Amino acid sequence: MAFSLRAAAAEGGFTGGFSLCRNIYGYRQGKLPRNPAGDGTSMSLKAWAGLHRGNSFNVNVVRVGIESFSSADFDEIDTDVGRMREVYGAIGVGVKWVKPFHINTADADGHDVLTSEDEIDDLLSGWAVDNNGIDLYYPAGWMFTGDEAGLLGKSVIDGPCPNDKDVKGNKGSCVGLTGQTSARSTSHEIGHYLGLTHRQDENTNLMAQTKFAKDPTWKQVGFDSDQVSDVKSHCMVTKW
Repeated sequence: MAFSLRAAAAEGGFTGGFSLCRNIYGYRQGKLPRNPAGDGTSMSLKAWAGLHRGNSFNVNVVRVGIESFSSADFDEIDTDVGRMREVYGAIGVGVKWVKPFHINTADADGHDVLTSEDEIDDLLSGWAVDNNGIDLYYPAGWMFTGDEAGLLGKSVIDGPCPNDKDVKGNKGSCVGLTGQTSARSTSHEIGHYLGLTHRQDENTNLMAQTKFAKDPTWKQVGFDSDQVSDVKSHCMVTKW
């Protein structure tokens, strides 16, 4: 079945003028991001539509303390989203709609700059987007020290279904903007939300923590067959 730009706009609820990269693909900077290695990426509307004719999930990108974000921060998040599409697309799961949201610094109650795991938990239990997407939070600041200095992100494991997001404790994923590692961390934390636990003894598995990973940035991020089955059976993954 043909999938037109007009059909994509209608499905996303867009009327009037809109940007293919910004509004349909979900890249805030309005252009295709470079991948973490610095190479260019490409995506056609046909390829975007084809990613989620089987299994797919949606993501709400929530920028916390939006006033403090730089152009480089927006670029990094777009790169993270692009890499996440590659990682999950490799197992036949598409990242369909990526919707932008933000929390102003004044409304963040101090959670625009995170300094402990407890603060992450407070953030993940304090907000939720009322739709069928996974809530993915990026705080403006990430300042962990001591025993938590190596923390790159955190997520609920086996996150709630759309109708349960407002009532089930910690209900999202959170990633720090830490440079190249955030691309891998984003896909890793979303993996937790989709029901996956750590695989510390498999250094090429996406779910190995960074300190156990063969490449801690963005390469070597495979899944095994059981993990693929778990992801595809999660309630946030829609079977089209």
